Amino acid sequence: MRSAVWILILMLSSLLVACKRGDEAPKSEFLRGITYGNGLFVAVGEGGAVFTSQDAETWIKQDSGVNETLTDVAYGNNLFVAADGLGRVLTSLDGRTWTVQISLGLPLAFERITYANGLFIALGPYPWVLTSPNGATWRRQSLKADTPRTWLTDITYGNGRFVAVGMEGAIVTSLDGVIWVNQRTEPDKLLSGIAYGKNLFVAVGLGDEIFVSRDGEVWTAQVSGASAWLRSVTYGKGLFVAVGVGRGGGVIMTSTDGMAWTLRASGIREGLRRITYGGGRFVAVGEDAVFVSEDGMAWTRKKIKNQRMD
Repeated sequence: MRSAVWILILMLSSLLVACKRGDEAPKSEFLRGITYGNGLFVAVGEGGAVFTSQDAETWIKQDSGVNETLTDVAYGNNLFVAADGLGRVLTSLDGRTWTVQISLGLPLAFERITYANGLFIALGPYPWVLTSPNGATWRRQSLKADTPRTWLTDITYGNGRFVAVGMEGAIVTSLDGVIWVNQRTEPDKLLSGIAYGKNLFVAVGLGDEIFVSRDGEVWTAQVSGASAWLRSVTYGKGLFVAVGVGRGGGVIMTSTDGMAWTLRASGIREGLRRITYGGGRFVAVGEDAVFVSEDGMAWTRKKIKNQRMD
């Protein structure tokens, strides 16, 4: 019960922050998603914000053509794909020029978009899972009756299957992105990030437990040693890196095997929302800045400015 209360408080806090920022003429953008593809980092956020960088050092603001919050972005099939708070999908070949492709008819925002195994997959509130081979034509997929009626928050691909996680400790899997099977639920748990590396799925969320699995079906809990809300996790350079927020601000944890975790002294005041790996670097986003690391341990803050840097 206590965990459920904290989940509600944290989610409402995020919503209130977003609403407050939306009422103001923002001096900065609250960044929500980031991806890497074709030698380019692309970060998205509130007010339709899009920023691009080739080196994660210098960031250029691009015009997305929309004013709604962009909740996430993915790269695949030579295409960047983003979603906004109205359930619309935007695409770009270069991360700079964006086109609104379609409205998916969803009254709420998609939480995540990813690309793997020839498919873009977008996650939203139950029972919304949509797939697309090209970012323009989308098909809604059905979840089985035993799938928990909850919000799916993140997805990854590995070992020949998609694995998605969400609220109520939900974990669902699919071999093709079309047929989804419920693997586990645990009330009062919030899972908000998942990654695959070293033949291991790693799921993170609220609390001091991190869940790992070889096949996406049988899961074991590992104690992270830090009580925080880990929102996102990625894998690169032989290292899992998870980011989130705690009482002191941004939280960063690393692990070489997904089981033993080390809390890093990041010195970051902002809560961190998403992390990706690309171009030999880890890049995390949070509020109006990005944070860059070569090794997942030492981090540098890069300010995002609210103007085009031509």
